[in-house]
Amino acid sequence: MHKRTLAAGLLSVITSLMAAQASAATLPYTPSSSLPVLSEGGLTWPLKGLNDGKGKVAAESINGFGSSQGTGTITFKLDHCAKVDSFEVWNNINRTTNGITNYTLRLYGATNHTLLKTVTSGTLATNGPGGADVGPDTLQLGGVPFVGSIDMEITRSDGRIEIREVEINGSSAGADGVCCP
Repeated sequence: MHKRTLAAGLLSVITSLMAAQASAATLPYTPSSSLPVLSEGGLTWPLKGLNDGKGKVAAESINGFGSSQGTGTITFKLDHCAKVDSFEVWNNINRTTNGITNYTLRLYGATNHTLLKTVTSGTLATNGPGGADVGPDTLQLGGVPFVGSIDMEITRSDGRIEIREVEINGSSAGADGVCCP
Protein backbone atom coordinates (compact mmCIF):
# COMPACT_ATOMS: atom_id res chain seq x y z
CA MET A 1 0.00 0.00 0.00
CA HIS A 2 2.85 2.38 0.89
CA LYS A 3 4.50 1.76 -2.51
CA ARG A 4 1.25 2.62 -4.34
CA THR A 5 0.89 5.88 -2.40
CA LEU A 6 4.50 6.80 -3.12
CA ALA A 7 4.11 5.92 -6.83
CA ALA A 8 0.88 7.91 -7.08
CA GLY A 9 2.53 10.90 -5.40
CA LEU A 10 5.53 10.70 -7.70
CA LEU A 11 3.26 10.45 -10.76
CA SER A 12 1.34 13.51 -9.56
CA VAL A 13 4.55 15.53 -9.20
CA ILE A 14 5.80 14.50 -12.65
CA THR A 15 2.42 15.33 -14.22
CA SER A 16 2.41 18.76 -12.53
CA LEU A 17 5.92 19.52 -13.76
CA MET A 18 5.04 18.48 -17.30
CA ALA A 19 1.89 20.62 -17.25
CA ALA A 20 3.87 23.60 -15.96
CA GLN A 21 6.43 23.20 -18.75
CA ALA A 22 3.71 22.81 -21.36
CA SER A 23 1.95 25.99 -20.19
CA ALA A 24 5.09 28.15 -20.49
CA ALA A 25 4.66 30.48 -23.45
CA THR A 26 5.64 33.79 -24.93
CA LEU A 27 3.98 36.49 -22.84
CA PRO A 28 2.34 39.42 -24.65
CA TYR A 29 3.52 42.91 -23.65
CA THR A 30 3.46 46.58 -24.61
CA PRO A 31 6.83 48.37 -24.74
CA SER A 32 7.28 52.04 -23.80
CA SER A 33 10.24 54.39 -23.50
CA SER A 34 11.26 58.03 -23.67
CA LEU A 35 14.20 57.09 -25.91
CA PRO A 36 14.18 58.84 -29.30
CA VAL A 37 13.31 56.54 -32.22
CA LEU A 38 16.07 56.05 -34.77
CA SER A 39 15.30 57.34 -38.27
CA GLU A 40 17.88 56.78 -40.95
CA GLY A 41 17.76 56.61 -44.73
CA GLY A 42 13.98 57.01 -44.77
CA LEU A 43 13.48 54.08 -42.36
CA THR A 44 12.39 54.22 -38.72
CA TRP A 45 12.67 51.58 -36.03
CA PRO A 46 9.83 52.09 -33.50
CA LEU A 47 9.26 50.19 -30.24
CA LYS A 48 6.49 48.08 -31.80
CA GLY A 49 9.24 46.31 -33.78
CA LEU A 50 10.39 44.62 -30.55
CA ASN A 51 7.49 42.19 -30.37
CA ASP A 52 6.24 41.70 -33.92
CA GLY A 53 7.97 38.32 -34.30
CA LYS A 54 9.80 39.38 -37.46
CA GLY A 55 13.19 39.79 -35.78
CA LYS A 56 13.54 36.04 -35.34
CA VAL A 57 12.96 35.30 -39.04
CA ALA A 58 16.05 35.16 -41.28
CA ALA A 59 14.20 36.75 -44.22
CA GLU A 60 13.55 39.89 -42.15
CA SER A 61 17.03 41.34 -42.39
CA ILE A 62 16.17 44.77 -40.96
CA ASN A 63 13.69 44.94 -38.09
CA GLY A 64 13.29 45.96 -34.47
CA PHE A 65 13.78 49.07 -32.34
CA GLY A 66 16.60 51.55 -32.75
CA SER A 67 17.58 54.73 -30.92
CA SER A 68 20.40 57.18 -31.48
CA GLN A 69 21.06 57.04 -27.73
CA GLY A 70 23.62 54.60 -26.37
CA THR A 71 21.90 54.00 -23.01
CA GLY A 72 18.36 54.23 -21.67
CA THR A 73 15.38 52.32 -20.33
CA ILE A 74 12.59 50.39 -22.04
CA THR A 75 9.57 49.28 -19.98
CA PHE A 76 7.69 46.11 -20.90
CA LYS A 77 4.15 46.15 -19.47
CA LEU A 78 2.83 42.59 -19.50
CA ASP A 79 -0.72 42.21 -20.78
CA HIS A 80 -1.48 39.97 -17.78
CA CYS A 81 0.16 39.31 -14.45
CA ALA A 82 2.58 36.44 -15.02
CA LYS A 83 5.22 34.11 -13.69
CA VAL A 84 8.30 35.02 -15.76
CA ASP A 85 10.82 32.29 -16.58
CA SER A 86 13.15 33.93 -19.12
CA PHE A 87 13.91 37.09 -21.09
CA GLU A 88 15.34 36.78 -24.61
CA VAL A 89 17.00 39.53 -26.67
CA TRP A 90 17.84 39.33 -30.38
CA ASN A 91 20.51 42.00 -30.76
CA ASN A 92 20.90 44.71 -33.45
CA ILE A 93 18.42 45.75 -36.17
CA ASN A 94 20.40 44.88 -39.28
CA ARG A 95 22.17 41.71 -38.07
CA THR A 96 25.67 43.05 -38.72
CA THR A 97 26.60 46.05 -36.57
CA ASN A 98 25.71 47.99 -33.44
CA GLY A 99 23.43 46.66 -30.74
CA ILE A 100 23.41 46.60 -26.97
CA THR A 101 26.24 45.04 -24.97
CA ASN A 102 24.96 45.11 -21.35
CA TYR A 103 21.61 45.59 -19.63
CA THR A 104 19.92 45.24 -16.25
CA LEU A 105 16.38 43.92 -15.78
CA ARG A 106 14.12 45.01 -12.93
CA LEU A 107 10.97 42.93 -12.49
CA TYR A 108 8.06 44.66 -10.74
CA GLY A 109 4.94 43.29 -9.07
CA ALA A 110 1.59 43.53 -10.81
CA THR A 111 -0.44 45.00 -7.97
CA ASN A 112 1.86 47.41 -6.13
CA HIS A 113 4.85 47.87 -8.46
CA THR A 114 7.20 46.43 -5.82
CA LEU A 115 10.66 45.45 -7.07
CA LEU A 116 10.72 41.64 -7.16
CA LYS A 117 14.08 40.87 -8.74
CA THR A 118 17.08 42.53 -10.41
CA VAL A 119 19.25 40.65 -12.92
CA THR A 120 22.22 41.92 -14.96
CA SER A 121 23.17 40.43 -18.32
CA GLY A 122 26.61 39.32 -19.33
CA THR A 123 28.19 40.98 -22.36
CA LEU A 124 26.09 40.43 -25.49
CA ALA A 125 27.60 39.85 -28.90
CA THR A 126 26.49 42.48 -31.41
CA ASN A 127 27.23 40.22 -34.37
CA GLY A 128 28.89 36.93 -35.09
CA PRO A 129 31.97 36.11 -37.20
CA GLY A 130 31.79 37.87 -40.56
CA GLY A 131 28.61 39.68 -39.53
CA ALA A 132 26.68 36.45 -38.96
CA ASP A 133 23.43 36.53 -37.00
CA VAL A 134 23.88 35.85 -33.29
CA GLY A 135 20.61 34.26 -32.08
CA PRO A 136 19.03 35.36 -28.83
CA ASP A 137 20.73 36.14 -25.54
CA THR A 138 18.62 34.43 -22.87
CA LEU A 139 18.48 35.36 -19.20
CA GLN A 140 16.95 32.57 -17.11
CA LEU A 141 14.92 34.20 -14.33
CA GLY A 142 13.82 31.19 -12.30
CA GLY A 143 10.05 31.64 -12.47
CA VAL A 144 9.48 35.02 -10.77
CA PRO A 145 5.76 35.08 -9.83
CA PHE A 146 3.26 37.98 -9.97
CA VAL A 147 5.22 40.15 -12.45
CA GLY A 148 3.36 43.07 -14.03
CA SER A 149 6.18 44.95 -15.75
CA ILE A 150 9.89 44.75 -16.51
CA ASP A 151 12.32 47.64 -16.92
CA MET A 152 15.27 46.95 -19.20
CA GLU A 153 18.00 49.46 -18.43
CA ILE A 154 20.51 49.42 -21.27
CA THR A 155 23.81 50.31 -19.61
CA ARG A 156 26.15 49.89 -22.60
CA SER A 157 25.80 49.64 -26.35
CA ASP A 158 27.96 49.47 -29.43
CA GLY A 159 27.39 53.13 -30.39
CA ARG A 160 23.59 53.20 -30.28
CA ILE A 161 20.69 51.07 -29.11
CA GLU A 162 19.56 48.46 -31.62
CA ILE A 163 17.37 45.52 -30.57
CA ARG A 164 15.73 43.27 -33.13
CA GLU A 165 13.30 41.38 -30.89
CA VAL A 166 12.46 40.77 -27.23
CA GLU A 167 10.61 37.69 -26.05
CA ILE A 168 9.42 37.25 -22.46
CA ASN A 169 8.57 33.66 -21.54
CA GLY A 170 6.50 32.28 -18.68
CA SER A 171 2.88 31.67 -17.79
CA SER A 172 -0.07 33.89 -16.89
CA ALA A 173 -0.20 32.55 -13.35
CA GLY A 174 1.66 33.17 -10.15
CA ALA A 175 3.43 30.74 -7.86
CA ASP A 176 2.07 27.19 -7.86
CA GLY A 177 -0.39 27.98 -10.68
CA VAL A 178 -2.40 30.42 -8.56
CA CYS A 179 -3.64 33.36 -10.62
CA CYS A 180 -2.17 36.72 -9.78
CA PRO A 181 -4.13 38.92 -7.37
